[in-house]
Amino acid sequence: MRLSEIQNKEIINIANGKNLRHILDLKIDPETGKIISIVLSESRGFFRSFFSRDEIEVPWERIVKFGEDVVIIDYHYYVNDFKNNDSLL
Repeated sequence: MRLSEIQNKEIINIANGKNLRHILDLKIDPETGKIISIVLSESRGFFRSFFSRDEIEVPWERIVKFGEDVVIIDYHYYVNDFKNNDSLL
């Protein structure tokens, strides 16, 4: 599977039922070449997505399933995990 294929999938967190929008990036260990984590976006509104992004890094092992249309994660996070966000929990 390519990054471009999963970037368009919705990300659903089964820990709290939230839709975390989409995958922005992957972090890869340069020593092993393995994926360490995915970087997710929580954008609220059309204009906000251009000016400010809230991001969270989710460890690769917290991905439960890659579905046809969605990626399911199980990740408990805290408000300060997101940059610029005050209302996710």
